[in-house]
Amino acid sequence: RRHTRCSRDWSSDVCSSDLNGPGVSAHDLPHLAERFHRPQGSLPGGSGLGLSIVKEITQNHGGTLKIDNMVPHGLQVTLSLPLKH
Repeated sequence: RRHTRCSRDWSSDVCSSDLNGPGVSAHDLPHLAERFHRPQGSLPGGSGLGLSIVKEITQNHGGTLKIDNMVPHGLQVTLSLPLKH
């Protein structure tokens, strides 16, 4: 299950998705947006490129990508892009 919300403040647009799953290990968490990284125990399929592509595009537009484990389980992915004034 996924819950997504978006908001805007005076400086940025922010979208955050809460993913209801097992989360990832503390070891894998800082590496999730690296090219070809696949956490141990990942489901078959995929190449480990998705989040690295999102991170690259986001940074090219001056934004940030943040990935955190949620308590008691799950993952939260937050993308923030600055507004152009």
